[in-house]
Amino acid sequence: MATHFQDLVLNQLPRMRAYARSLTRNAADADDLVQTSVERMLRFEAQFEVGSNFSAWAYRVMKNSHISVCRTHKRRPISLTQFTEAAIPPASMVSQPRQEEHIFTQEVVAALDKLSPNLREAITLICGAQHSYEEVATMLSCSVGTVKSRLWRARDQMKTILLGAFEAEKLAESGVEKPGALHIAA
Repeated sequence: MATHFQDLVLNQLPRMRAYARSLTRNAADADDLVQTSVERMLRFEAQFEVGSNFSAWAYRVMKNSHISVCRTHKRRPISLTQFTEAAIPPASMVSQPRQEEHIFTQEVVAALDKLSPNLREAITLICGAQHSYEEVATMLSCSVGTVKSRLWRARDQMKTILLGAFEAEKLAESGVEKPGALHIAA
């Protein structure tokens, strides 16, 4: 069991790091949170029920670790716009974006920062980490309906923030669901 459990932990690390960055909004703090979470997961391996959703269990451990760290340090979360250069992956890992993509990415990050923590968490886990509604509901200890509602509200607020209220309303009236989506007339 120990080897299988360690393999599960190793396979989950990249997704855990992405989730940690969405929680802490800082690369160094995210690495610390992942390390703390992995330590707890290995220490409490016996509490994991074989056959249950490992991913949900791992995210719950991470969320609880994050809450503990925030309570310990009694600090407020920092803005996404305060990422340091250390938070940006090395150039060898990513292609350099065109100017428009860079600006749009900054706008999306700023818009995410304006969402409430519950909405930001839902959209990050579903759209960013590509978890299913059921997995996210388990991770957040809420119903699937609540997750869907949070995601819908997050997308709606993102659309309003990014496009402005007037453009978002025009888009909704036209029946177009997603900006940039192709609609072919029959």
